[in-house]
Amino acid sequence: MEVGAARQRVRLYERGTPAEGFAVTDRDVSILRDLADNRFMTTQQFQAVHGPRITARLKLLFRHGLIERPKAGRFWRFREGGGSNALLLALAHQGAVVLAGRGYPEALARDWTELNRELSQFSPAIPHILDLAAVKVAFRKAVNDVPSLELKQGFELSRELALMVPGRNRRLVPDWTITLGMADAAIDPSLFFIEKDKGSEPNRRHGSPWLQSLVFKFSGYLAYGRARRHHRQFGLKNFRVLTIVDGGETKMANVARTAFEVTGGIGVERFLVTSSAELSQLGPLRCAWLNAAGQATFLAP
Repeated sequence: MEVGAARQRVRLYERGTPAEGFAVTDRDVSILRDLADNRFMTTQQFQAVHGPRITARLKLLFRHGLIERPKAGRFWRFREGGGSNALLLALAHQGAVVLAGRGYPEALARDWTELNRELSQFSPAIPHILDLAAVKVAFRKAVNDVPSLELKQGFELSRELALMVPGRNRRLVPDWTITLGMADAAIDPSLFFIEKDKGSEPNRRHGSPWLQSLVFKFSGYLAYGRARRHHRQFGLKNFRVLTIVDGGETKMANVARTAFEVTGGIGVERFLVTSSAELSQLGPLRCAWLNAAGQATFLAP
């Protein structure tokens, strides 16, 4: 039994024989684009966006060498309880070639073969990237549920995603930049800079290095906004910063209080925070967000 189970685990990382008549579809390109943009995703995350039947297509893409199952993902899969849903997926070089042929030449700017081969199973990037992918999945599901609601990512709005903060040499790089707005609406869409909690921050209010880091980040966003650089960079009049934390009410309250101290209580709606659990369960439009004053608010499409 142990030998059979071990053999089954090995087969997960063997491509097998390519299927005859295989042709790349638009949905395949969407999957490859997701992996190019996110670096990693799991089978379960793709199911959340495309439905459970996507699993068979993911297997075909792997068999044909367009996506990879990095062996470093074995540890992550074990941590998540095993099963095919927890498989770590990444873009393969051949998938990047396909994307380049479909109008996304930036996919070939990275050596995906080396990146996947050199990836360590203990890399702290894996859980953070997958947590951020979960945030993106939650927003995409919400958009799919609201007719005419459009989500655009930062690269669709500006060639430069890093933010130039007045008085700083180092640029501020959000985890994710998006806009949400109704198609053909007379008003501008809403611009959001999204920050995902790295998962290891303490709940302590005072003396927390992470909260000190947030002060630096939030003050950077505030200076960026006061200089109206978002209008020059993205063509929009305002923005909000959304922080998603892995903790519960205590951590959310600490983040909100930190934002309050940075803003001096002015413009408290600019900085909002919610928990990963609430976001995953209810979605970004239905879950409650705390503003810098500690008041519950909601995102309006």
